[in-house]
Amino acid sequence: MRRTALLRCWNEESTIIACLMSIENVFTDIVIIYSDITDSSLQLIEKYCKGRNNIIVERYPYHVYPALHSIYKIGDFDINNSLAAYYNFGMDICKKIGGTICKIDCDQVYIEESLFFQFADIEANMLSTPNRGYRSGLWGINSFVHNNILMVVGDEKINGIGDHYILSGDILKYHQSPFYEIPQYTQEISTLNYHNMPCWFHFRRKIQKVNNLIGTEFTLERYVNDAIEVLHLDDDLIDIFEKNIRPLLIKSESKYCNVVFS
Repeated sequence: MRRTALLRCWNEESTIIACLMSIENVFTDIVIIYSDITDSSLQLIEKYCKGRNNIIVERYPYHVYPALHSIYKIGDFDINNSLAAYYNFGMDICKKIGGTICKIDCDQVYIEESLFFQFADIEANMLSTPNRGYRSGLWGINSFVHNNILMVVGDEKINGIGDHYILSGDILKYHQSPFYEIPQYTQEISTLNYHNMPCWFHFRRKIQKVNNLIGTEFTLERYVNDAIEVLHLDDDLIDIFEKNIRPLLIKSESKYCNVVFS
């Protein structure tokens, strides 16, 4: 069964190669779409793709407003400039390939074993009852690096529950909300249980929150200075990071390869 990863890339030169390395053994096909890149991400992707014929790289021909941009709340924008249109552009490419589709973020580095486990679950259901649509939710560690210290978002240590998933094919279309792109399903689906294992570590460059329909962005420095929650990783997460994530950061020569935990 074919497995397609959909990556949307914007200035992610510090993690894009580690991200690709972390998923390359899991997926039969990788689709990378990009827009508005101003760093070396595209050059790194092009170098990585040499000799790999299972990776499609496509430029989205419009500027894309990021999540929480005020223009979404105002509503006065060309739909082509929305995150929803950008995501649908990538999904349309994935749907032509067939098989399952998984949304991947380029600022996250993945745990191969966890992804294989998630795919085994959804594929077993697809084989047993092939006429239904399936969604398998994924989650990971909501982490970031500040002053070379790897930390977690204290009041939201995991992320991905709402918008990271494996889909059993062409069952989803995105629509734009005042804050984010919203997935809407085009047929009845079964949502599979979340498994008790993280699928990634996130390398966030800012912290975004929506409370009472108000979207707020924090710089990492402001978030760390204002935080009242514990931000350090526990021993179990450190072990997972050292086993699965750091080797890829080192191999890809990421600026995060020498992070510490306190």
